[in-house]
Amino acid sequence: MTDFSSAVDSNKGLAKLDVLGGLTLRDATGQMIELKAKKSRLLLAYMAIPCGQFKTREQLAALLWSDRSDEQARASLRSALCGIRRALGEHAIVIEQDLIGLQRGLLSTDYLTLQQTCAGDRDILKLDDFYPGEFLAGQEHDGEQFLDWLHALRIECRELAIAILAKAAQEAEAASDPSAAISWIRESLSLEPLKEQSHRNIMRLYTGIGERAMALAQFRTCKELLLHELNVEPDPETIALADAIALQGANAPERLKLKLASAALITPELNQLITGENSTQIPQLTSASNPRIAVLPFVNMSGDAEQNYFIDGITEDIITDLSELDSIEVTANSFSKMYRGTAMSPVQIAGELQVRYLLEGSVRKSADNVRICAQLVDAKTNLLLWADRYDRQLENIFELQSEISQAIVGALQLNLTLCLEKASERRTTTNSEAYQLYLQGRSLLRVMSRRSDKLAHQFFKRAVALDPNYALAYTGLADSIINMQIHYGLQPDAVEVAQRYCDKALAINPMLAQAYATRGHIQTMNLGGKGAEQSFLKAISISPKLADAHYYLARYYIAVAGEIELAFESFKRAFSYDQELQTGMMLLCSLQALNHPQAMKTYAKQVLKIAQRRVAINCYDADATVMIVYGLVKLGQHDEAKYWLKVVEAFELEDGRAIYNIACLYSMLGMLDQSLKYLQRTLELGCSKTKVQCMRMTDPELALVRQDPRFPKMLADYWKNNRHH
Repeated sequence: MTDFSSAVDSNKGLAKLDVLGGLTLRDATGQMIELKAKKSRLLLAYMAIPCGQFKTREQLAALLWSDRSDEQARASLRSALCGIRRALGEHAIVIEQDLIGLQRGLLSTDYLTLQQTCAGDRDILKLDDFYPGEFLAGQEHDGEQFLDWLHALRIECRELAIAILAKAAQEAEAASDPSAAISWIRESLSLEPLKEQSHRNIMRLYTGIGERAMALAQFRTCKELLLHELNVEPDPETIALADAIALQGANAPERLKLKLASAALITPELNQLITGENSTQIPQLTSASNPRIAVLPFVNMSGDAEQNYFIDGITEDIITDLSELDSIEVTANSFSKMYRGTAMSPVQIAGELQVRYLLEGSVRKSADNVRICAQLVDAKTNLLLWADRYDRQLENIFELQSEISQAIVGALQLNLTLCLEKASERRTTTNSEAYQLYLQGRSLLRVMSRRSDKLAHQFFKRAVALDPNYALAYTGLADSIINMQIHYGLQPDAVEVAQRYCDKALAINPMLAQAYATRGHIQTMNLGGKGAEQSFLKAISISPKLADAHYYLARYYIAVAGEIELAFESFKRAFSYDQELQTGMMLLCSLQALNHPQAMKTYAKQVLKIAQRRVAINCYDADATVMIVYGLVKLGQHDEAKYWLKVVEAFELEDGRAIYNIACLYSMLGMLDQSLKYLQRTLELGCSKTKVQCMRMTDPELALVRQDPRFPKMLADYWKNNRHH
């Protein structure tokens, strides 16, 4: 750096003082001006903002040197003023008797730019254009007078930025550009994540463009954040808006609306059925000699629901890292997700999960920066074993995940080294943007709808465009294509295309377990099962705890080999590693086929308990509500099942998969008119030949409706009208 003492005298322009996001001083050409002493820099900022102010020597001396004697403080002030003169020129400081100030016209500041932008004098494209960060970020000083000034300016600058964003959102909405309006409000939430009005505006805008799932995700993010930060529930206005989005308005009976909006969603009778003294715990595939740990979902501190995929991905990767170690028992991701947004204490959660240690934390992502706060708690002693805060660039996110995992291992005093090579092989990319796109795609696949599958496919395509060697993204492409084909029949050459993507993934990484599992799924569902078992066994040999491999292997045993006993064992393993409700449903199906009523009752209670937890956290979780009905049917509780089936119907049903589930439930209850109505709607929305064949011949939930003479006629009419398929 150079001393630019002639910056003012040369009259070539103004020096620039940036106080948002840090503190930097540049000359008119953009070159850095050196001000070595921190207190000289802070004094300059204080004198420059707001501009034109004059302070007494006594005030300035007390600002930064209140811990010194008057004589020492005044000497330090003189030294700091000399530093400013050396940097900005001899005429930079104006002294009028006992008053001191900066020469007018000496500096331009981004603080002034922020004020002008708020007044509407400047165009904006993004938040960074006018608010790159907090006022004097990282420039704290413990003087009381300085802190008061700093706090007031930080509030003022943040409120100015929020006002600018609100105006931009209003203008975008007025111009019929809801997507832009949503983007501006999301930026506003990054500055004020607890403002419920912003959450409601996003929910309303998402609903207006048909993105109901995202609207409800925003509600859940708002609810979780309020609970985490303030220990309060959302306002009644916010809850009412979420109800209106999730339900069919006037078509939903009022009592069902109230039931869905209530935290007490399970009747005392059903609760006793699930948690009664005679309820049997399902044994876990764990070793009592190893420490057990649960990684709870990290809290999204940005307030932006679109960041949930990224935060969930971080949580899942840490779980997977720790699962690579034989000396730690780690609860599955699905177990941990059930406690998102809960008010339960760590001790209560640890007791339910039968673990000693809990990792919890939060993530704040802004542009290319991420802050992760994490802590490890010993639930037995209620002691904090380890806590840390990490501020990183997104490009270093992979190293950060492994660093956190290593810290946990160290805190547990296991003296082990995590296999970072395995983690690297599993993630298969070093491109952070491609990784985020992949996480978005995987998150959408879990939604299980036509729209989400299509969107997931687009995200995976963008991921491989950024990194053509991203093996996991190719498996995502294969999964999304095969899902769309099985459930909706959208792509005639889907099998061949999906197979090519799997081959591509394995050519890049021959040891990628997920790719073998996906290949086996394709072979089972579309190629008569040839080679499927070998693919699944290969996946399991590489990653023994990969739930997808066990689940799809079980489906193979049912659909191709006809080995129900083997299917049950594989479903049981998949369920122990990842308690997804779909896996629980298939587990109950296999037990019914094997005629094991007591075991089926035990697992049905477990499925109900999981569904209960999910619905209690997210009262708009239609899939969990479906599983409540399913579990009740398996327990012979038909009256309660019929009631909850009406709750399912209260949701705004748009997708063929959800409607098909209702048809199956009505068939299981012997209510054939309703079952046929929903089957007809499923066919109208579009089905693959594979799915129609499953309806006609193999789906056990449709056993009763298949005996109705209207059923074959309905399928015959469908085939007649869809011969081109």
